[in-house]
Amino acid sequence: MNDRALLVFHSVVSQMEITHDKLWPMCRIFSHLTVILGLSVMTVWAQLKPVRQADGLQAGQEAYTRGDYSTAMRELSPFAEQGNKEAQFTVGWMYGKTRTPPNYAQAMKWFRLAAEQGYANAQLNIGHMYNLGQGTPIDLQEAARWYRLAAEQAIAEAQLNLGMAYGEGRGVKRDYAEAVKWYRLAATNEYAEHGHAVAEYDLGAMYYQGLGVPQDRREAAKWFQLAADRGYAEAQYNIGSDYYTGAPLGQDYVQAYKWFSLALSSATNTPAHVYPPAPSDIAVRAKKWCDILESKMTSAQLAEARRLTSAWKRIQD
Repeated sequence: MNDRALLVFHSVVSQMEITHDKLWPMCRIFSHLTVILGLSVMTVWAQLKPVRQADGLQAGQEAYTRGDYSTAMRELSPFAEQGNKEAQFTVGWMYGKTRTPPNYAQAMKWFRLAAEQGYANAQLNIGHMYNLGQGTPIDLQEAARWYRLAAEQAIAEAQLNLGMAYGEGRGVKRDYAEAVKWYRLAATNEYAEHGHAVAEYDLGAMYYQGLGVPQDRREAAKWFQLAADRGYAEAQYNIGSDYYTGAPLGQDYVQAYKWFSLALSSATNTPAHVYPPAPSDIAVRAKKWCDILESKMTSAQLAEARRLTSAWKRIQD
């Protein structure tokens, strides 16, 4: 019995002037009452604690979402210290992405703690850090290992990067069939918010060149078209080329001009969800072919091509 309970007990005993033979049953009543009250308080606290934790996490994540990183760091750091993997990942992200200069050592520390609990996005980011030498020396084998862990949890960006590793022989033995496998998984990943334009493009490139799959220009055009529709400049350029040459889509200068124009626009204003961006020379090459087509097309064809280009941009906006 704690001191507060003893004081209450002695006060009641004094007021009631009870005899010694009646004291023992009263002791047992107060003893049971104290235990019951103690258990009740512990039960309520146990029920409230997860609510308080959820509120704290939510406050931290909301602060992060609105760009209030100092509040987010203050709210989420205690949960990260306690082992919450979502908080650990977000704290790591803030160290690596929202500070000037970035603190990559701290970012790696928190990503690793979350990754060791199986948090897939943390595994992906550790792969990036080994790939780029951020907070650690470049280690392409480690990068590929971490990409694989995240890829096996259906993270499209990790699947894409693992495909690139196999396609280029970066950290793993070059294996075009494995590259195609991972490009396809990334390209068809239902969890990718915007689809994965770069994976669609890379898969198309494998079909175009016959690497890891039989060469198939029409299948290549299918995947290029999907990536082009998502705003990937290099895919738009390739679709323009296909329409210009006529293989395999059939020659159509209006469509060729439309897609070259879109490639020119996309290359200079890459959508935020498209990463990595297309090569920097795409804009120059697309502009050259637009100029060539203008010399070949009638005024009516050119007007229609420009109308289609503007209509496509309006739909995307």
